[in-house]
Amino acid sequence: MKRRIACILCALFLLTLHAAALEIDAPCSLTLNYAREGVGYGDLDISIHRVACPDAEGDYALLPPYDGYPVSINGITSQQEWRDVASTLTAYIAAEGTAPCRTAKTDEDGTVVFAALEQGLYLVSGATLSSGNETVIFHDFMVYLPTPTEDGYDYDVEAKPKHTVRPAPAEYRVVKLWKDSASAERPASITVDILKDGAVHQSVVLTAENHWSFFWSDPEGTGDWAVVERHVPEGYEVTVTENDNAFVITNTAHSPEEPEKPDKPEKPDKPEKPDKPDQPDQPDQPDQPDQPDQPEKPEDPEDPGTPSDPGEPDDPDVSGEMGTPEDPLPGAPKTGDTSPLWFYVVVMCISGFALMLLGIRGMRGSRNEKKR
Repeated sequence: MKRRIACILCALFLLTLHAAALEIDAPCSLTLNYAREGVGYGDLDISIHRVACPDAEGDYALLPPYDGYPVSINGITSQQEWRDVASTLTAYIAAEGTAPCRTAKTDEDGTVVFAALEQGLYLVSGATLSSGNETVIFHDFMVYLPTPTEDGYDYDVEAKPKHTVRPAPAEYRVVKLWKDSASAERPASITVDILKDGAVHQSVVLTAENHWSFFWSDPEGTGDWAVVERHVPEGYEVTVTENDNAFVITNTAHSPEEPEKPDKPEKPDKPEKPDKPDQPDQPDQPDQPDQPDQPEKPEDPEDPGTPSDPGEPDDPDVSGEMGTPEDPLPGAPKTGDTSPLWFYVVVMCISGFALMLLGIRGMRGSRNEKKR
């Protein structure tokens, strides 16, 4: 039973993946219905522009010539921002005379079908018509083909464009806003073309002196109006917001790109435990030195022999006379004179006897003192 449930879950999961997968080459269609309170408007000229296509990563990039307009389609998170992009692109397309990729008329029910469309981001143009004393305006809008859904993608999209009713006569105004923190790069003036039914109706210059705004009127109230800024300053993007009868042109300065956060360095691998060193080899036992040879016994020295008798020395020759020695030094004692020597011996004997008597007397005196 458990195995069967697991198989069913896997099958559902695979079906979900199959449903969510995008078929890159699949053609798309767009069906539009222009009606008010159940009444369709026929014979309306509707045009579409393929302004962007997805890249290999699924991100959308503007196609030529739309990529030359000061418009961005990145970072959009609300329907109002998409409406602003549609209004801005419509104004520049009208001013530049850019041709649509498809044009068709609504039938009597107000329906128009565009079949066999390439995948991409499309701009659907608006339409304006008179009804009695009123003017009905169907707004332009952006649509993805295919459109993402909860189940995957819708390749055949149907839509009903939103509309507003404007009484005649109508009063309009254009207002310029800056989002640049009072940058020194902001120009002193800008030129705005006011378009009626796709043609330039009037060009005006907006400055701080006229509070960056301009007013005009439509007596019949039947015109399809748009505004476009000319010569956008470098470093700015433009959005045009249409709010009732007011057009707000906002110039936003490009913010410097935030550098990518560096990747967190990988945690280094734990070093491996070093191998235990090998036990060194036991050194070899040194060889026993050879026993030195017994030294040879020295030979006995030869007997030197008995020395010969030197013989009796010859007697000296005394036949001649001895010479007289030179006189000795003055005062030197004469050799052989012994008379003073006896005098010294007598004196030394008497002195020694006197010292003995003095010593004996001293010893007696010491003994007497001890007895006392």
